[in-house]
Amino acid sequence: VDLASLGKTKEDQGSKSERDVILTSKMEAITQEYNHLLTVQLGSQSEYFEEQLQAMRREVSLGREDAQRRCRHLAKVEKENAFVRDLNESLLRDTHKWQEELRKRDEQLKEKDALLREKDEQLRDLMVFLEAQSMVAGAGGSAGSGGGGSGGGG
Repeated sequence: VDLASLGKTKEDQGSKSERDVILTSKMEAITQEYNHLLTVQLGSQSEYFEEQLQAMRREVSLGREDAQRRCRHLAKVEKENAFVRDLNESLLRDTHKWQEELRKRDEQLKEKDALLREKDEQLRDLMVFLEAQSMVAGAGGSAGSGGGGSGGGG
């Protein structure tokens, strides 16, 4: 038995239940306001993080586009590099070929120069020989003509 409640009147008990109702009502109002504030806060946070997520998606998309552009550029540069490397190798081969050709031509020119000098010497010898022969023939012809003319006159 509750001795404290025995001494109270119905009026006291009525005001207690009235107070309980008011207290419950206030608690419900506070709970509703708390729920409302929590909902608003969660909505704000949700919007904020959605915006952050969208910004990150845009950033990732731009990064992906940039990476793809760079990959295309890299492929182009690698292709050009391969072309230049092949061209360089071809030019080096051609350079060696032309250097060999030039060396052969130099040898041919030296051989022709030597042959030309030899022919010049032969020509000079022939000219000396012909000149000497002409002098001998002229000297022999002068002596024969002079002797024959003198002998024929007398």
